[in-house]
Order: sequence, then structure tokens, then C-alpha cells
Amino acid sequence: ASDNLKRRLRLVENPVSFRPVSIGNEINTPESEYFPVLTGDNRKMIFTRRVGGQEDFFEAEYKNGHWTDVKPISEINSPWNEGANTITVDGNTMIFSICEDRKGLGSCDLYISKKKDGKWAEIKNMGTVVNSEFWDSHPSISHDGRTLYFVSVRPGGYGKKDIWISRLSDNGNWLKPECLDT
Repeated sequence: ASDNLKRRLRLVENPVSFRPVSIGNEINTPESEYFPVLTGDNRKMIFTRRVGGQEDFFEAEYKNGHWTDVKPISEINSPWNEGANTITVDGNTMIFSICEDRKGLGSCDLYISKKKDGKWAEIKNMGTVVNSEFWDSHPSISHDGRTLYFVSVRPGGYGKKDIWISRLSDNGNWLKPECLDT
């Protein structure tokens, strides 16, 4: 705990210049927009927009110096809340949370979809190996697409919301998650 406190004090004592700039009204609306992710080429962004209490995914393209062509991802959006997402560097595989889906294992589960012919294909629950009967959300995929990090409140962790890691086996299956040590 004292190392963590020392690290925090160093950060406070050595601030970094930060000047946020709006990315424009195509993405920023009176609604809430959050959880943005970029494809590896920085040409596409997928983010969550909350409209009337409903969370859905939207996609935007970066053209001529600004974000444009913002549209909902109709192949994935559902009556349930789609939230935090991660996308592989090539932009062809997305892992994301859906909450309160009656077919889910817990209050939020991780799902996966891959692009086929330029459209997001069948959405699949990542199943009992990755998901639990508890809250599983906020995925992040490694650069090589073989390590999935996510947050869960499942038993076996160190606190209430812990980071868990699942690795992709050589035969293409996700392995049982392990809790990340501190």
C-alpha cells in the first residue's frame, strides 16, 4: 500500500500537460457518449451512446481530419444495454458487454462478434469458461488478440472488482480466466 501511495504522490508532484480538444458534434451530442475504442489504423471508432436509458454502439470514420459518418451498429444493437467494448487491431473482432440479457449467465456478460463481408456477424456469448454468474464487463484485448483482460466481481479475486485474464489457446478457445495479481 505504501508503494501505491508513493506512486500517487509522484504523479501529483509531476503533472503532465493535458489539453483536451473536442472531437466534434458528429460524435458529441446532448446524449452521453463513452467507452470509445479505435481500430489499429485509427480510422474507425466504436463508442457507446446512451439514449433514453438505452446503451447502444455507434461507429464513426475518420475522414479529412474529422470524425464523420456516425451510425448505429444495427447488427449488434439490441433491446439490452451494449456497453464497454474492445476491438482487435485489424478491426475485425469485437468483444463487448451486454447487460441484463435474459439469456446471459450474470447481470453483464462478455460477447464476441467477428466481421464477415464488412458487417458484424452473429453475436455469441463467450460462455461459461469466460463469463460467470456475476458481473463481467469492461473487456480489453491485447495487441496480438490473444489475451483478454476484463473486470469481474466473481469470487476468487482480491477486491470487489478485479481484473481477470483469459488467454486464447492455440486451438482458438478462450481459457479459464485467472485473477491478475497486484
